[in-house]
This record gives sequence, structure tokens and C-alpha cells, in this order.
Amino acid sequence: MDENQDLCYEYSVTNNKVTRIINNELLCPDHEEADTKIAFVFCQQNEDSTITVRISDTDIVVIMLANMEHLQARVEVWMDLGVGNARRYIDVSALYKKLGSKVSKTLPALHAFTGCDFNPALYRRGKKKPLQLLMNSEIFQEAFLDLGSKEHNVQDSFNIIQSFTCHLYGLKKLDDVNQARIVIFNRTYKVKDKSQPFSLSVRNYDACNLPPCESELLQQVLRTRFIACLWCNAQNAKITDLLPTDYGWKIVDGKYKMIWFAGDQLPKAYEDVVITPDILEDTPESDTQSEDEIEPEEEDDSTDEDDD
Repeated sequence: MDENQDLCYEYSVTNNKVTRIINNELLCPDHEEADTKIAFVFCQQNEDSTITVRISDTDIVVIMLANMEHLQARVEVWMDLGVGNARRYIDVSALYKKLGSKVSKTLPALHAFTGCDFNPALYRRGKKKPLQLLMNSEIFQEAFLDLGSKEHNVQDSFNIIQSFTCHLYGLKKLDDVNQARIVIFNRTYKVKDKSQPFSLSVRNYDACNLPPCESELLQQVLRTRFIACLWCNAQNAKITDLLPTDYGWKIVDGKYKMIWFAGDQLPKAYEDVVITPDILEDTPESDTQSEDEIEPEEEDDSTDEDDD
């Protein structure tokens, strides 16, 4: 693709000479990212072939898995990733057969939700545990699958995404992220000796360990939906009709900026932050997982720059 995204050049070898033509059937000016353009070109191949793509991050693997069912010919897809001793080849076709169509189509939404180039990651949650939760739950699979569909309303699956987020933070019986924040915070600052309410010995606490509040999570899910729709429809020349400003972004000085939350940043009244005992005692300690028990994930590749 050239810089103005208007032309697509096709190269071939004829009589030991390399020839170049402009293939108008492979034009996809609606695609802004090289990753989705690659998947689009793959899906337009009409001859059996084996194709290897040199990549710099995992986005294209996720996008390609979600679009494998749209291949028009028998195409074996390989990805060449990494450098030096870490360089490896990924057999995307074999991986697709192992995961199956349904799980493969949930991956764009899961990858976008847990952190990618366009959406912030959930601190210390990584990629492995979210994938394990998804693989073990048909309900979670359906929710993330819906996020990538064209006609889905985010509110229809938002409660399930809240439950998924609570699971990520070790709260298996909760489905409300606001309550999850209270439970996790209370583990550190709860007064255990009621006869000495002012003798609490507290340690430093990093608020990054808390899950996002409901308002923040909604914006995260809106962005996830927009990104997942782009990636799941990469096989189409016109990739989406959705507007970023309807899905977690706003325009500031001609650039897109994330909307982190909607509504007031601080409570308006004292009564809004008073915690009642029944809320604190809803979730027993046995149903929660402490931060010490949660192994930090290795840094993933989601923040690498895209392969142009």
C-alpha cells in the first residue's frame, strides 16, 4: 500500500522478471491500519497458497484468527514474529483449527478489552488469566462475541462484562465492579478490632490494584466494541459505519482523546461515600483473592507499535 492508501500494488514473476500492476480489487481506503489491510488482502485470495507475514506484535494474529472463516481459497497462514533467539513462526491456520470458530471470533474483543494500542490495559491482569476465564465460560464467550457484532447494544452485555472483570480481580461471586472496589479496598483498611477503631495499622496501597469503576468500565467497553468491530470486519473493504466519538473517544484540538469516565469525578455529598456494614459483609474472605495470591503477568506485546 502506498502512503495515501489509494493504490495497491501486486507483484509477480514472469519470465524471470518482476512485474508490478495496480490491483483495484484490493483497494481498501476505508482501512486506516496496516493490520486490517493485511487480513483484507488474505481474504481476497482466490488461489490455494501458503502466505507468511512478518509482524511486530500480536494484533494481526488476533485479527486474522477472527477472519479465517472468510478466506475464499485454501490459504495456509503463517506469522513471522520476534527477532534473534526469540524469533518464531506461528501457524495461524493450525491455531484456528484448535481454538474453533467461536473462540477465535471472541479474541478481538478480549484483546481490545484487556489492553491494546488503542485501549488501556487493566493493571496486572495480563492476557493469560482473561483468556483462561473466557475459555472456561460459554457466557463470557457469548458476551465478547456480541461486542464484535454489528448490531449489538453494549448495555445488553455490560453486566456480564462486569462479572468477567470481578472474576479477573478474584471476586468470583460478584457482578458489580463498584462493589468489588469496596471489597478489595476494605481488605486493607477494615478495622478488625472494633474496640480499637483508631489503632488501624495500614500499609501503602496502590489504587491501580482496584478494578475500574462502573463509569470507567463502560467507556472501556465502548472502545472495545468499536475496536472489535473494526477487527472482526477486516474482510470487508468498508470496515465500519461506527463513529469513534460514539464509543469512548472525543475530539480535542483535532485529535481523538479517550473519555475516561462520564459524570462527576467526586461525590457531591458525604452520604454518597458512607459505607454501610451490609455492603462490607456481603462477600466473605474465602470468596476473594488477595493481591499476593495473584501472580503478575509478564508484560505482553499489546503496547508494541503496529507493523506498517
